[in-house]
Amino acid sequence: MIFKFSKMQCCGNDFMFVDAITQKAFFSPELIRKLADRHFGIGFDQLILVEPPFDPEVDFHFRIFNSDGTEVQIGANAAACFIHFVIEHKLTAKNDLLVSSASRLLEVKLNEDGSVRVNVGAPSLAPEDIPYASLHTSDTYPFRFKDGEELSHSVVSMGNPHAVFFVDDLKKIPLEKYGKEVESDEKFPEKVNVSFVKIESEHEITLKLFERGCGVTLANGTCACASCVSGIISGKLSSPVKVNMPGGTAQIEWKGGRDPVFMTVSEISRVYDGTFSV
Repeated sequence: MIFKFSKMQCCGNDFMFVDAITQKAFFSPELIRKLADRHFGIGFDQLILVEPPFDPEVDFHFRIFNSDGTEVQIGANAAACFIHFVIEHKLTAKNDLLVSSASRLLEVKLNEDGSVRVNVGAPSLAPEDIPYASLHTSDTYPFRFKDGEELSHSVVSMGNPHAVFFVDDLKKIPLEKYGKEVESDEKFPEKVNVSFVKIESEHEITLKLFERGCGVTLANGTCACASCVSGIISGKLSSPVKVNMPGGTAQIEWKGGRDPVFMTVSEISRVYDGTFSV
């Protein structure tokens, strides 16, 4: 069978989008890994399946698969690309969407200037929501790396798990090595997204990112959200926060408590359309 797809990106975080409304599509983990290969396949951080909603109050459902073939709960950058995809492919004429994912509903709005504002939902620091193996809830926890370095980190759920490390010098962080160690640590039974954060000012941070199931990435929307939540709770940051990532920038707003986190991004584009056969 031949399938149509679109390659899209948000701040360098790239996706393979497949319309599973007008096409019937099934992707095994092996096929996803093959397609995700950047030398012999299409190459992407995540595969996104656009599906009909399960709830009549919802516009669409979307499924998210990492490049290693594992399915994950949520993607904020994917949601930002999502609204562009469904409008460009004439699956909707609406500029405000309510979209369901595996873990929560996302409100997504396409602004007149082409930027996208995503209501990512409320964060949680409760270990059982991450999940994280701890008997108590704390703002920070210690992590000892194999080379003897010890850094403190926070844990945040944005509907998916995050570990956030604030550091003075990002250049001294061996990102792939440290990212793999944290991602696969036994205290994170479902693995974890890892952010190393440098504070530039009360309203600006710079990130290095290691995405669960993908590795080093140029951007990650929920990592940006989790990093800001952690910084605001600890008093290091104040909303709104400009987040600098290797592939682009996002603005994060959060009032605190159980209020939702909002992400606005503008660096979104369709890279190309194509077909593949299985």
